[in-house]
Amino acid sequence: MADENVIVEIDGDSSGFDKVVSGLSDKLSEQTSKIGSALADLGKKAVSGAISGLWDLGQAAIETGQAFEKSMSNVEALQLAAGATSDAIAMLKQVSEEYGASTQFTMAQCADALGYMALAGWDAEQSAAALPGVLSLAAASGMDLASASDMVTDYMSAFSKSVSDYTGEALTAAEFSDK
Repeated sequence: MADENVIVEIDGDSSGFDKVVSGLSDKLSEQTSKIGSALADLGKKAVSGAISGLWDLGQAAIETGQAFEKSMSNVEALQLAAGATSDAIAMLKQVSEEYGASTQFTMAQCADALGYMALAGWDAEQSAAALPGVLSLAAASGMDLASASDMVTDYMSAFSKSVSDYTGEALTAAEFSDK
């Protein structure tokens, strides 16, 4: 039987081939390292973006709370100067929170409206009773809430009206312009 193995012998310089093959290993290692770095950078940016977004959300929540506390502090000072009790102040805070959560207006805006009412000399009960109508007026007319509150208090003072004249009714801009 004949031997079935064939032996081929190539004679020449294989240093160029050896150099290319050994360089492939280095290039593959380098490219893998670059891909790893790119993925790490992408991960850092994603985490950084998420943390930044959460930070901004937290800051907005803090600023909203601070704006409400500042507005309520003003209402409290005005009402206490007029002889309001701490229970009355707590009731106004609750009213601001309730309407701030259930209307298009923020808690701070509701408190600011109550502040205008306090400046007009309205007590806590009158202010709380009038707030729903003032909210309706502002929403229906497109006015900002503070301007609506200021307009209502100015009108009612000028025409010697009391809040009880309007309790249960939505205040409208037409009512003020017809008088």
